[in-house]
Amino acid sequence: MRHKTPKVVEEYNAKVNAIVDINEPKCCHTCDYYMENGLCQQYQIEPPEDFASQLDQCQDWLPIIPF
Repeated sequence: MRHKTPKVVEEYNAKVNAIVDINEPKCCHTCDYYMENGLCQQYQIEPPEDFASQLDQCQDWLPIIPF
């Protein structure tokens, strides 16, 4: 059984969720897996340009945490 979540973790999760709730466009350019070299770290490929710009195309999209 998983232990109770510490308050500090709950506060952190609330901050992260507040950032995600601002309707950040979910595309490769706002995904933490999309590297500066144009590769997707999750899949180890370079996504096609049209795919990288489309919204809500990848179920593994991970928001970039700015802190």
